[in-house]
Amino acid sequence: MRTAALAVAAQADHDPDSARALVRIGEDRHTDFNKLLEPAGIQISDDEFTLLYGPVLARLFLDRGQVTDAFIDAVVAQWLTMLGRG
Repeated sequence: MRTAALAVAAQADHDPDSARALVRIGEDRHTDFNKLLEPAGIQISDDEFTLLYGPVLARLFLDRGQVTDAFIDAVVAQWLTMLGRG
């Protein structure tokens, strides 16, 4: 997973089609997440979505660490607090 994601990101630096595909993946994930939140009457912005998944990517690609349930719980708790919903 890490290797494939890094390869796609590296290719996107030089290939416009790959760059657009990478952007579309992020946009699709954001749209799908907002659909999950619809019943609660919540929609999040691009920046709020980035602040949610950013720590996960940092853990995987910069720290080379594991994304555990405890880590996800901590990220979500901090994110909800930042949004004023926690």
